[in-house]
Amino acid sequence: MSSIAEDLSHGPASLAAQPSQEYEMAPITESVFTADSNGSLGAPQEPQSGLHSSTIDMAKHDAPEAEPEANPNAATGEKKKKRKKRNKATSMPKNRGTGFEEFYADPPITPEEAAEELAIYSPLRSFSDRIEECINRFRGRRRLQGDLVRYFDEYLFLGGIDSHQRDFQGVDPKEYAAATAEEKRQLANVYGIHGAGDNPKFYNPAQPENWSVNFSAVVSGYLSEGVRRVAWHKDNAEAETPRAIGVVENFLRYILQHDVCNEYKDDITNALELCERGREELPLTLKASGRIPCEFNAAAAKIFEGGREFEFNPKQELKEEMTEVEEVFVYSLVFFGPREVYDQLKSLRVVRIVNKEPCSLKILSITLPSEREIRMSHLYRGCRGGVGGVNCGVIRFKHVLVRDDLCRGNVEQVVPDRIEELIVEERLLELLRPGFIIRVTLAELNIGLKIMTNLPEILPSFYCFLPQIMMRYYKAPCPNPRPAPSALGPVDRDGEGVSGKDEDVEE
Repeated sequence: MSSIAEDLSHGPASLAAQPSQEYEMAPITESVFTADSNGSLGAPQEPQSGLHSSTIDMAKHDAPEAEPEANPNAATGEKKKKRKKRNKATSMPKNRGTGFEEFYADPPITPEEAAEELAIYSPLRSFSDRIEECINRFRGRRRLQGDLVRYFDEYLFLGGIDSHQRDFQGVDPKEYAAATAEEKRQLANVYGIHGAGDNPKFYNPAQPENWSVNFSAVVSGYLSEGVRRVAWHKDNAEAETPRAIGVVENFLRYILQHDVCNEYKDDITNALELCERGREELPLTLKASGRIPCEFNAAAAKIFEGGREFEFNPKQELKEEMTEVEEVFVYSLVFFGPREVYDQLKSLRVVRIVNKEPCSLKILSITLPSEREIRMSHLYRGCRGGVGGVNCGVIRFKHVLVRDDLCRGNVEQVVPDRIEELIVEERLLELLRPGFIIRVTLAELNIGLKIMTNLPEILPSFYCFLPQIMMRYYKAPCPNPRPAPSALGPVDRDGEGVSGKDEDVEE
């Protein structure tokens, strides 16, 4: 090792020191320092055959085996740090969860952040600017991923807010560094409230005359139409429904917590109460949709399908000459129907449909079958070998007006002022609640009974139709540069001119 010290003694002070007993210079195997005639160190060169062979062999013999790649942190014992991947979903650290956990709470803010929020959410600023800033900050403090993004975008769309990412978001780093805090905040906002020209599809701050701020109405429309559209088509619709509600509920609580718009505090509180009702009613309507129209109404609709008539003979009860659907209809009516309807059935004998009417009905009360009626029905079915009617109850409705996207011109819709009663199977009654709305076509029989002839639509009690729903596929009109099709210029199915036809006509 003395030869190595003599060769390096004329070099820099950092390299002239005698190596320690552990031979710290030994791991250098891929290259070796050479000294010129003046004693200065030259550039590292690849070892050649016959050049410092004894020195290299001694270093390899005394030093531990070197790794293929030198680790700069090997001397300190530290592990090589991995490069952190950038989280594109949100700036929130992963150890804080998604922000949608059951007992999640935002961390306390600093005095500087509090002063900044006071300026951002100042009542002196317009509501559109404040809610735009709130939406972007909410996205940054929650981990919106997967279906949660779709649920939140659906809610924003029904509120008239364009949730698509803005075009041309590239920012010059020099301009961003020289921008003020307010300008940087505006540049960082990816989503926002903005109207493009005269396009009425979304809210335009320059044209607010056709819009109003109503958090409760938007939440009602989202729970009535939006959740069913984005969550109920999934296989696990029952589990996705609370998640779709929780996204909006979390956003509304964020608005209240940060005092974004205190002038609408009562309205937001009512919207949160609607979310609680939605958690209770939407799963019931989802399950009830799988049990409609119930066995009794399905049997009645099949009997009178196509305008057919049913001839009833009381002696058939003993002769067992009725079909299965006829037995369900008759025996359910005997044990659970109104007495006057059964009297009409025995007197008229021939039953037919006399009127059909589409209706929107709101449930007033639900009467479940009594224990005596159920016991008598089970006893009779036991005597007949399990054949007979089904347990049914009675629902009382009133007619209501439910708006939809159908255009009926200038015809004024008149709501009948009468109470309807329907016989419904007990399995379906267990899932219905007073206040639910049922849209169905009712058929009136000549015995005074009304039945459901189609699959009804069951709506929650807070159902609200938003006109924004009709703007989902709206496109602004624009002039068509192509001429209209004619005998001289025929077109194919794709709207393109048929090749060769125009030339033949001109000849």
